[in-house]
Amino acid sequence: MSRKILSLLGAITMLAAVSQAQCLNTSGGTAITLTPTGIVYPADDEGLSAPLPLGFAFPIGGGTFTHVVVESNGVAYLTNGGPAVGATQFGFADMIGVAGDSPRIAAFWTDLEGLNAGTAWQISVDTSVPGAFKINWINVNEFAELGQFSFQAVLYSSGIVDLTSAAGAAVVSLDLTIGISAGNGVIASSSDLSAGPTSTVAALYEDFIGFPTPVGVADIVGSTTTFIPAGAGYTVVRTCGAASHTAYGAGCSGMSLSASPAPISTATSGTTVVYAISNIPVFAPGSGLYVALNVFSLGQIPAPGLDLTFLGAPGCVGLVQSLDFTQTVVGTSPNQSTSFVLPAGIPAGTQIFVQAASLLATGGLATSNGINSLIQPF
Repeated sequence: MSRKILSLLGAITMLAAVSQAQCLNTSGGTAITLTPTGIVYPADDEGLSAPLPLGFAFPIGGGTFTHVVVESNGVAYLTNGGPAVGATQFGFADMIGVAGDSPRIAAFWTDLEGLNAGTAWQISVDTSVPGAFKINWINVNEFAELGQFSFQAVLYSSGIVDLTSAAGAAVVSLDLTIGISAGNGVIASSSDLSAGPTSTVAALYEDFIGFPTPVGVADIVGSTTTFIPAGAGYTVVRTCGAASHTAYGAGCSGMSLSASPAPISTATSGTTVVYAISNIPVFAPGSGLYVALNVFSLGQIPAPGLDLTFLGAPGCVGLVQSLDFTQTVVGTSPNQSTSFVLPAGIPAGTQIFVQAASLLATGGLATSNGINSLIQPF
């Protein structure tokens, strides 16, 4: 294996550990309004929504609930149309409460705010899928920290809950709780969600203790943690779909890109993925050579992409955010391929975005569609 390929593998293995925000999809939905809960605190620091109708009766703890109250600090409370009972503020996570306290869904419960001067903060809800209620916390930051991230909770009429957080969701110095509880004084304690635990009571959650010792990145971020009712309690699985390659956007000058097999990386084994480029334009008239560049990135430009007219390539678009890694292919056929060896141990949910490009003999560029390679252990 060449030194260049070894360098490429080392770099992607290192960067993948901090770039696995792939299960999260916060598109769609409608922004909601929060009401400030304190005189000196704005709603994007300490705020609660009005009770919002779920559109179904959500079962938990032997009862059902028809409404949800969303808090700025990454938690939602279940009610039957009234205000949340036992709601806490300033990021204080209480998954037990006392008798009569509302059930709570801790998507990413810590002291959050939307005061960062970066991308606009927002909380939205999406009811476009029947029997599902999605809550998105978008571009929030930990109190007094600059890094923004997003996460979500999806409640289903069956009582199942999906909690998904981006890999960038890091608690630097504060406590964090992720999970579900019927509240009402239920007796429960923290469990290791990464181990797929079960519970016999209507609560299952994990406390990540960050003060005075920083949490860093919780070990379940960048994935979906699904809470499934099991008897009086819950069981947990973590997934966001099997490993896959998904094409997005469109190529130009007839060039296209595909990939196989599925990008599987387990703790002990990896996969050699072949990226196949079709219809590469000839490098120069009469040369018989076909040259293309595969560009690997840890970020994407969603379709329709970036118009590349300014590079002399009208009708072509860029679909990757950066040139993190590249592979050059040269051959005597317009159809060429490159192999990329995914090592063992890449974090589940890591995404790699790939697009091919080629210089035209007449100047300008030809580009392919993009490929989103979602790496999973299955």
